[in-house]
Amino acid sequence: MRIKPLFEIDDNQEFWRGTKLRYFYDESNYYDYLLVHVPWEEGMLVVNISENSKRGATYGGVIPVNKENNNFFVTKKDFQFTFGKDLKDWFLIESNDN
Repeated sequence: MRIKPLFEIDDNQEFWRGTKLRYFYDESNYYDYLLVHVPWEEGMLVVNISENSKRGATYGGVIPVNKENNNFFVTKKDFQFTFGKDLKDWFLIESNDN
């Protein structure tokens, strides 16, 4: 597993439901989240999947989605809308085979 700061991702890269994210409160305190889409929301939710920590609690915001060709995905601009322009403390969790 690797982590990559969200501010370093390409502006046009598409992220789909199932994407994993990490938020660092400090070097040793972080939470992992999963992008999910539920039918009653226009956007995607970020659901906490951290071990032993508020499992199932969601982040306090909905990330808007692009709906091109009837696909639902998120871009850097959409992350910035919810997490802030600098995307401070947010990271993309990548598997080693990406």
